[in-house]
Amino acid sequence: MSAQANLADAEMAPFLLAQQSHVRGLSAQERDGLVISARRGDGQWVVVSRNGDDRWELLSKTTNRKHAITFDLVEEELRDSIRQVMYRFYCRGRAGGKRPGASTVQGLFNDLLPFLRHLSACNITRLDEVKRLACTSYVKLVKEWAMANGKPLAAASIDRRLRAVEALFELSQHSTDPMQAHPWP
Repeated sequence: MSAQANLADAEMAPFLLAQQSHVRGLSAQERDGLVISARRGDGQWVVVSRNGDDRWELLSKTTNRKHAITFDLVEEELRDSIRQVMYRFYCRGRAGGKRPGASTVQGLFNDLLPFLRHLSACNITRLDEVKRLACTSYVKLVKEWAMANGKPLAAASIDRRLRAVEALFELSQHSTDPMQAHPWP
């Protein structure tokens, strides 16, 4: 059985430890080459996912369950910015917090998807174009959405989606495309 490593593991591949935790100042080629996950087999590290991949395989340190992020679900214009945000979250977590595990990273990505679709519907193609109006209109939409069975979203689901927008603001400050203003007045 091979040992698995990601940026949250205690025993990491040396090249993972050497990577910086933000992407500012890196070229697109350098960003794309950053290693997201690696697996050790037969004494050697094998890269599983790189930042530029359309799908990140996130290896869990506590289970054999695989978690994945599929960037094809994000509009192409926002994809690079969201990769940068997710890379920062995967490496460092949020301010004052610890490095997240694979399921937490996947959860944030999933909670961001409705907001990213909202931005696309508003013809916003860069995070630095996001204004408070787009964020406050998203709050209204989230509260109005109904699930397929006609029941409104649970309060916990609403909270997760709105916290994801706050996380996007915070984490984007370490990207090449930061949101300019906090999402809430």
